[in-house]
Amino acid sequence: MEVGGFPSLSDGGAGMAVKRIPVIVLTGFLGSGKTTLLRALLESGSVADTAVLVNEYGAVGLDHTLMWRAGEVVQVVENGCICCSVSDDLIAMLVELFELRLYRKVPKFQRVVIETTGLADPRSIMQALRAHPLVNERFRLAAVLCTVDATASAASVLRAPEGTPQIAAADRILLTKTDLVDRDCIDAWSAALSRANPAAELSCIRADAFPAGLAGFFEEIPGASLGQRCRENAVAWSLPRSLARSARHSEVCTATIHLPQSVDEMALYQALDELTARFEDRLLRLKGIVRLSGKPQPSVVQAVRSQIFPLESIADFDGPGFLVVILRGNVDDAEWATALLTRCCSGLR
Repeated sequence: MEVGGFPSLSDGGAGMAVKRIPVIVLTGFLGSGKTTLLRALLESGSVADTAVLVNEYGAVGLDHTLMWRAGEVVQVVENGCICCSVSDDLIAMLVELFELRLYRKVPKFQRVVIETTGLADPRSIMQALRAHPLVNERFRLAAVLCTVDATASAASVLRAPEGTPQIAAADRILLTKTDLVDRDCIDAWSAALSRANPAAELSCIRADAFPAGLAGFFEEIPGASLGQRCRENAVAWSLPRSLARSARHSEVCTATIHLPQSVDEMALYQALDELTARFEDRLLRLKGIVRLSGKPQPSVVQAVRSQIFPLESIADFDGPGFLVVILRGNVDDAEWATALLTRCCSGLR
């Protein structure tokens, strides 16, 4: 039997109901460690029966490329975050995933993890999972997990229009990179997060090592948490479309630089130094893959605010190089960043 053109869950016969597949939403601001956390989880092998949806902001995706290295099947929703497209792409991907699973075209996964863009408001995703009848019949929202960067300023994260909704919607909050800050900073963050979401579980994670029980963070929390109460109150947590379209990401701009040629490593670092010095906290994220002169493998490039991460080689990538810059600024800022990176990475001064 089919409902609305899709297979019904009652096809098992005799009115048998199929258990709905749990969905875990992984949210958190840009650069807070969502992809690193998810890669570590997949590479650990402890959740081999998990399907992953990666949502990226920008015209060129990097996070799903990093996921492919973990050996998992990844569906990617690119170029515009889920909440800004009113979750239509997310709904389509979930329906497709269910059909692939039903007809055994993919392994029979037991859970779905949705990694949102760092600019997404998880409330619209939560509402879409609940409001769409076909998806609601097949999937259920099990937990919302939020990563928070301990090296960032608590005031700047909580002031950002994306930061507070992400934290408030979470069932679990993971304070990441805690080995890079002192105890006073961790205590200040813990107090701020407790005020923002007193019902969420809070855990600290080091940047240099993930805990052995990492899979436990992606399990459902029994009982009534703040996130569950918010999910039950769909009216209070819904976003008017006019507000979502006019205000969301209004100060965020992106620049994409395509780099088919090899790049001098010193020139790349010079450009990154200039970029981070100019924008500081307004540099929400820089990401990309470049081919460095004299290096056999491409390298992953990432920066957040004034922090430039060490380059990481990547073996399974055969496309042209690219850089994506996500700024809180205007078109002039994006054009300046594009000109800088293009000039330096092309060997010009």
